[in-house]
Amino acid sequence: MVLGTVVLLFDRLEPDCLEELLGLEQGTVRWLLRGLHSIAVVPDRGMGPIRLMHPSFHDFLIRQ
Repeated sequence: MVLGTVVLLFDRLEPDCLEELLGLEQGTVRWLLRGLHSIAVVPDRGMGPIRLMHPSFHDFLIRQ
């Protein structure tokens, strides 16, 4: 759910905002995405939005 939302969102969100949007507890997004640093940049609190490392990753997930 978290990774799918990151991929499908038009605007990037900070982890805290994504948690609020999805109704998750604080720290959940960073915890869930902790092992995906090869495909996503998950910044520390207040340091910016979650970003996908490779733009083609979005296309790969959407077309499958």
